[in-house]
Amino acid sequence: MYSNYDQNNIVVFEKKKSKRIKLIYTIAGILAVIFIGGAVGVGLSQPIVNAFGYPGHAEERRPLQLPVEDVAAEENTAAVFSEPKKVGAEYTASELYEEVKDTVVAIKLYYINPRTFEEVGSVVGSGVIFTSDGYLLTNHHVVEGANNIAVLLNDYKDESKVNEYKAELVGSDKQSDLAILKIERKEPFKAASIGDSDKLKIGQFVCPIGNPMGLSKSMTMGIVSGLNRESSYELSSIQFDAAINSGNSGGPLFDMQGNVVGIVNMKLVSLVYDNTIENISFAITINEAKPIINDLITHGEVVSRPMLGITIMPINEYTAFRVFGITGIREGLMITSVQENSPAAKNGVAAGDILTKVNGKDVIESVDVQAEIKNLKIGDKVTLTIARIDSNGRIRNHDIEVTLIGSTG
Repeated sequence: MYSNYDQNNIVVFEKKKSKRIKLIYTIAGILAVIFIGGAVGVGLSQPIVNAFGYPGHAEERRPLQLPVEDVAAEENTAAVFSEPKKVGAEYTASELYEEVKDTVVAIKLYYINPRTFEEVGSVVGSGVIFTSDGYLLTNHHVVEGANNIAVLLNDYKDESKVNEYKAELVGSDKQSDLAILKIERKEPFKAASIGDSDKLKIGQFVCPIGNPMGLSKSMTMGIVSGLNRESSYELSSIQFDAAINSGNSGGPLFDMQGNVVGIVNMKLVSLVYDNTIENISFAITINEAKPIINDLITHGEVVSRPMLGITIMPINEYTAFRVFGITGIREGLMITSVQENSPAAKNGVAAGDILTKVNGKDVIESVDVQAEIKNLKIGDKVTLTIARIDSNGRIRNHDIEVTLIGSTG
């Protein structure tokens, strides 16, 4: 039924009224890591199931690759975002929902059933339209591996009708967990305003809207619980305490002015105590996402991402001694591998070195490195301060100048 599209790539169907609620179990960024030790802990990881519920593959470690501001090629036009709404005029929660609900969509994937070879579809996540000509933003892990992708959007004039649009995958980036889809029709779409996530403050109200468990356009509300959180992806995250569930992935996180400040992609759960962790949710920071979005639209892949060519992990005085047998290091970033022929490798940076400063500023987490490099361009030079153990077992500091190179993701 839903595979047949008219000349406008639209299928229209009526919502069926029912006293029973049918829950559509879908994929989303529900994540868990159990740390082995005296106490049970949790952390961030990649999505651990695919659309059929099979275990996903663990992400291979890649060299640290860092985002920069938009560096789109001159012959291409960068994405045109809707202007942020004026700061100060806050909506109530119900006013916000009415203002932005038509910009939120459901993502439906069609797969070929490996047993019957029939095409089957299910709603797996959410997205947000950010241009009137039909570009929308979602997560890479939502659309990964689909044979065909569709977008479900309520009719603007009659909310009992849902239009299904055939979607083109414009570009997708695993490292940032972002993907761009394109839908088309003659009439313009309602587009969400893109906000300024750098202005977020801990304690301010935010609202995610999405399709948890297949329940269309569900809205929850909470506060910003933390900023600049690290994740398994290269971009930093906004932590918030509003409830999200499977199907929220790819949906927008709105501030109370109606601006998109993040893209929901993760939550913490426990695999030990019946998922008793509540409301520790995360969204990709929209300001850091903007250059990725522009690259995906103009090139179909990320080309403006400069990289050092190193893989790093945080260490402190305790882990330096207990794990690596190193004394005299209080904190820094252990370089665990160096990409062959990268600028770092060519300038003598080696696995086992400890990165302590970038351009003279202390770095103790990967987000610190991102903060120092995100405004630089491919070809810019940075000075890395590394601590290295010499032949006598003494720690020596070295300043090494490295030129950033480009990556295609």
